[in-house]
Amino acid sequence: MAGQTPETFGLPPEDWSQWVAWLQIGLHGRSRWRLPLVLAGLLLARGRRTVSSWLRAAQLQADYVDYYYFNGSLGRKANEVATRLFCLLLQHLPLPERIVRAVELLQWAVNLLKPWGKPIWAVMDGAYAYRPLLKPILAMGVTVVSRLRRDAGLRTLPPPAPRGRRGPRRKYGFHRISLAKRAAHPQGWQTLEAVLYGGRLVTKTYKTFLATWPVVGGTIRVVLVRESREHWDAFFCTDPAATTRQILECYADRSAIEQVFHDIKEVWGAGEQQVRNLWRNIGCFHLNLWMHTLVELWAWHRSAEEIRNRSDSPWDNPSRRPSHGDRRKALRDKWFQNVFSVAPTKHKIPEEIQNLLTYLAHLAT
Repeated sequence: MAGQTPETFGLPPEDWSQWVAWLQIGLHGRSRWRLPLVLAGLLLARGRRTVSSWLRAAQLQADYVDYYYFNGSLGRKANEVATRLFCLLLQHLPLPERIVRAVELLQWAVNLLKPWGKPIWAVMDGAYAYRPLLKPILAMGVTVVSRLRRDAGLRTLPPPAPRGRRGPRRKYGFHRISLAKRAAHPQGWQTLEAVLYGGRLVTKTYKTFLATWPVVGGTIRVVLVRESREHWDAFFCTDPAATTRQILECYADRSAIEQVFHDIKEVWGAGEQQVRNLWRNIGCFHLNLWMHTLVELWAWHRSAEEIRNRSDSPWDNPSRRPSHGDRRKALRDKWFQNVFSVAPTKHKIPEEIQNLLTYLAHLAT
C-alpha cells in the first residue's frame, strides 16, 4: 500500500489534482504524498465517518498505523495547509465587497488579506459584544457588526468642543439613550429592500442613528428593525459611515457560517473520527473543513443543472438550490466517471460491461 498513488482509485478532476498538489507543499516532504489519498477516502467514505471508514474507502486499511500518525502530523501543520488553501480561494473566487470572518480567525485573516485591500467585518452574536473581546478586534482595524442589547448603555454624541479649548475632546455625550423609547416612538421609521436570509429580497422597516458606547470606546451606528408592532431588534456597527443595508445584509451572512458548520457535521461527520491525542483530533477536524472548502471551490463555477441530480428522489423539488451534499455527490460522480473513462482506453470492454460499470458507479455514489 505504501506505493499507492491517487491513480489507484481513478483520476480526480484536473483542477482538483492541481489544488491538492498545492496544499501538499505545506507538509513535510516524507509524508505529503499521503494527503491526496486521505482526501480521496473522505470523499468516498460512506456511513459513519471514522478514520477507519476513510481508509477503507481509499483501500488504505493495511497501513492504518501510518495514516493514524499522519493525522497527528497534519494537525501540527494545519496552519500552513490552511494558509495555502485560503490563498487558493483568493486566486479562484471573486472577492466580495467585504470579507466576513469568525473572531478566532481575524488576526490570521487580517495578515493574509492586507495585500488585497479588502475590509474585514467581524459578525458576532450579541453575547460576545463586550469590551475585553472588542478592544483587540477593533485595534486590528476590523469593523464589528452585532446585535445590541436592549439595555445597552448608549449615550448621545459629544457636543462640539468650544473654540480655543485645549485638551482631548469628549468621547461621549451627556445624555443616555433608551432603545426602548426610540423603538416605541412612532416617528422616524423608514423602509428599505435588502437581500437577507436565503438570498431573498425583503422589505424592512427601520430607524438608524449615531450613538456613543463605552464598550467600543467611541461612536457606533445603531439600527432598529421593527418586525411587528410589538417586536423589534437592535443592531450596531462600529463603522459610523456604514449604511443600514450593509449592516443588515452583513448580519444575515451569519446564517451562511452556521450552515457551513451544519454541513461539516452532517455531510462530513466532523467529530466522528474516534482518534486520540490532541493533534490527531485537530488534524481530522481540519481535514473535514478543507474537504468542505475544496468541494465548494470545485462547484463554484459549475451550473446548478450540472450539480443537481434528483432523479432518484422524484418527491423532491427538482429546481431547489443545490445543497452542499449535492455538490459532494456531484464530485463523487465525476470521480467515478474518470475512473471508468480510463478503462476503455486501456482495454477493449464490451458495451454491456461498460453499461454495468456505469450502473455500479451510480450505486456507489
